[in-house]
Amino acid sequence: AEAARAATEEEAKARAAAEEPKAAQTAGALGAVFLADVTIPDGTLVLPNTAFTKVWRFRNHGEVPWPAGSVLDCVGAGGITAPACVVIPHAVLPGVTIDISADLVAPAAPGRYVCFWRLASGPNQYFGHRVWADISVPPSASPDVLEDAVLVEAVVESEPVPEPAPVEPVPAPMMTPAEALLCDMGFELDAVRTSLEAAGGNTDRAVNMLLG
Repeated sequence: AEAARAATEEEAKARAAAEEPKAAQTAGALGAVFLADVTIPDGTLVLPNTAFTKVWRFRNHGEVPWPAGSVLDCVGAGGITAPACVVIPHAVLPGVTIDISADLVAPAAPGRYVCFWRLASGPNQYFGHRVWADISVPPSASPDVLEDAVLVEAVVESEPVPEPAPVEPVPAPMMTPAEALLCDMGFELDAVRTSLEAAGGNTDRAVNMLLG
């Protein structure tokens, strides 16, 4: 099961990385491009139940500012304790680079875990590259593991985050919980429904079909 999950995560990441360098944009030419992992590169060892801060670097690659109150939305926690979203309190002008951080907690059980995120200007209004936090929780706290593992939590101080500005809700199609989960991972609703039907409702098999 662990190997299957790891393979699915690798395929999801490869699919995200293969997207066009200029990220897909919403109406209004919102756009973003992922530049770098500022902290916690892929495969970082994090001890069980340890808090850590993941920081991603983006640039506004679109034609208009990101509106104040845009968010980096967690679309699949993957076993990592994570907030539902991180609010961007101010507008981000075209061409501007910004670091966005999320405070996370590693699971108690050993294994590899990947948490996926998307930028959004409002409910279901995603834009830009999909990004992730990819960590490994070691099975023991041997001296060698302790040397390589993340032992401290906050690595970046962030400004106080005010409440986001109200965003007019956008009507969404009626979906089952399984359909909503897979759509939040970035898959199209029609493809999700077809895959779930073929997989007999099994979300793991449906993901493999969508990635294939």
